[in-house]
Formats: sequence, structure tokens, C-alpha cells
Amino acid sequence: FITIFDVFISYGIGSTLIQKKEVDCLDYSTCFYSSIIISIVLYLVIFFTAPYVAKFYGNIELARMIRILGIRLLFTGVNSIQNAYIAKNFLFRKSMIITFIATVLSGTAGIIMAYRGYGEWSLIVQSLLSSFIVVVLSFILVKLDLKLSFSLDRLKKLLKFGWKLMAIGLLNCGYDELRSIIIGKKYSTSDLAYYDKGRNFPKLISNNINSIVDGVMYSAMSYSQESIEELKNILSRSIRISLYILAPMLLGLALISDELILLLYTDKWAEAAVYLKIFSLAYICMPIITLNINALKATGKGGLLLIIDLIEKVAGISLIVVSSFYGVFYMACSVLISYIISLFIRMIVAKKVFNYAFGKQLLDIVISIIPAIVMGLSVYLVGFVSLTLVWKLLLKVIIGIFSFLLVSILVKNDSFFYIIRLFKERKKR
Repeated sequence: FITIFDVFISYGIGSTLIQKKEVDCLDYSTCFYSSIIISIVLYLVIFFTAPYVAKFYGNIELARMIRILGIRLLFTGVNSIQNAYIAKNFLFRKSMIITFIATVLSGTAGIIMAYRGYGEWSLIVQSLLSSFIVVVLSFILVKLDLKLSFSLDRLKKLLKFGWKLMAIGLLNCGYDELRSIIIGKKYSTSDLAYYDKGRNFPKLISNNINSIVDGVMYSAMSYSQESIEELKNILSRSIRISLYILAPMLLGLALISDELILLLYTDKWAEAAVYLKIFSLAYICMPIITLNINALKATGKGGLLLIIDLIEKVAGISLIVVSSFYGVFYMACSVLISYIISLFIRMIVAKKVFNYAFGKQLLDIVISIIPAIVMGLSVYLVGFVSLTLVWKLLLKVIIGIFSFLLVSILVKNDSFFYIIRLFKERKKR
């Protein structure tokens, strides 16, 4: 529920700042104060509705947890504009440093609290501390130029495009969480636990890669919004690189899921492995979907984006409703099907809007995932070798990395050599 409320703040105003060609101090100040006001209002909403959420799940203790964890919304209100400034000015190295420090410090605090028996409160503190550290470090490392000034006219112009992005964000977020809400209500706590545990790993990997691609490429596309040909070239290159990086990670994760779950969580969580496989395959589609969304956002086609999103969500919700009658496994499978549907819709739109030919898109995808497919076959064959759990997992990882790099070199994958060139250039600097 808090994640859904986050969308009101994170999407819309911040994304519009990135898309806008010329942004000055008045724009940032107007958005900054507006975002804080919105976050306070939303926190009050979640504070007073928390008892109803708790009642829905039959757990009164949830009300107190939601009210305390909801404080994160106030930090999000500040950080959304900081993130927009970072993306607009390509300060991604500082963003990476900030995220890394916040993750380490808050993660350490959460682990210490968990070992001392604080249970779910360790997760709540970890989340709040992470958001707080990110805001503080962003103020220290990123010099956001703010003044005591506000323009209602500027805000209206920004919201004219921003409300569409916010609506899209709400649709996506609510849609993503809908399955968990239904499973938590209709099925057992164990079913939801296996489902969420299987989703967490691939979602974490996909979100991290996508956040990097999303921030960098949306900014780059926004600067090239007047040239359709240049936008198409950026989109093509971005899809090839992001798929080249993400596909082997997620496909490899799917192939080591059984050993990984048993090693990290013991056989009590063995049922989560099948969900890990399904979500790993589903999230491979995410870079293509995200990048196509960014290309449309960069050109200011928020209305078209919203229409496409509504069509996809109608299809997706239909799948959720039907699959919910057959069990949690089929609900997870519906995620994979919905992502495939979304992928093809985005590819069709890219052909129409950017003249990015369907055949060229398929070629970019195939070229990018060939090393991952060969790697997957190699890792799959290792599964037939009789070894202990740890040694089998280790052998799968080693064979997977070796075969992936070898095939990348043999087929002369352009993304592989592009990444190598980037590292060499960075090393010279």
C-alpha cells in the first residue's frame, strides 16, 4: 500500500522535470515544495486508513506498522526532486555512491536488529533508515539550487504532462501488487511467502538494472527528443546492452534456483524455487518495455502511453482474475504471459512511432540473448552431474560465466566490446 502511495510522489512532477528541455531554479523550487506538500497529505491519508488495511487482512498490528513505515513517504517527497536533478544533470556516479552507502548502512542496521529479535520491525527500520540516509547524502553530495520561490503557472504546465505519467505509475504499481493482495487474502500466508520469496531475487536484479537504464536513457532520450532517428538509435543500442547484461543474470538465476533456495533458506522454502524460475523469465522482458516507455515519455507522448497502459492492464487483470481460480502457481504464470503481451504491444508501437522496424527489434533481441541462451544450455547440462549442493551451485556459476564470455567473444557481440571500450576509457581517465 505504501509502494502504491509512493507513486503519487515519485512519478509525475519529477519525471516531467527530466523531460522538460529548459529547467531553472524556479522549476526545481516549485516542484520541491509541491512534492513535500503532496507527501504530507498522502501520509495523513495512509495514517487514517491504516486501521482499515489492518482489518482487511485480519491483523490489527499492521495498522501501527503501516503508520510508522508510512513516514518513508515524507523522505520520498524530498528525494523525488533530488533524483530528477541527478538524472537531468547526469550525476549518476554520485547517485550510485549515495545508494551504496545507504544500502550498506541500513542493511547492517536491519540485520543487527533481526539477530536481536526485533522481527518485522528490523525491516521497517531498515527501509526508513535507507530513505533517510539517501535524502541526507543527496543534500550533501548534490547541490540542488533551491530558493523560497513558487510559481503556480509553472506547476500547472508541469502537471499537464506529469499527471499522465503519475496515472501510468499508479496503474503499473497497483497492478504489480494486485496479485500479492489477492494471494494474501484468498490463499494462505505460506502461499504468499513462497510467491514473494520467489519474486524478490529476480525483481531486485531487474529493478536495479532498470533503474540505471531508466535514469540514464530517459535523460539521454529527453535531450534527443526532436530527432526521431536519433531516438531510434538510442533505443536500439539501449535494448541490446540492457538485454545483454540482464538476460544472463536472470536466466542463470532460474537455472540455479533449486540449489540457491535450498542453500540460503533450507528445504522449508523449496516451494519458492518454481516461482523464482517463473519470475526470472518474466523479468527478462522488462528492459525492452522500460526503454520503449522512456522513448515515448521523452517525446512527450504521455497520452499515448496512458492508452497503451490501460489496454495492457485490462488484458493483465483478466489474466489475474482467471488464474486466481486455479491457484498461486497459475497466478505467477500469468505474470510471464502478461509481460510477453506487453512486450509485443510496445514493439508494435515502437515501429509506428519511431520507425523501429519489427524485424530490426527482433534481431536486436536475438543478437543480445544468444550468449545467454548458450550459457543457459551449459548450466542446464551441469545439473545432471552428481555433486553436493554447494559444489553443483559453484560449478554452474563458473561454467555459466565462462561459456557466456566465450560465446560473446566468438560471435563478436557488439554490446560486449562496447562495454569493454567503456571500461578502458574510464580507466584512462
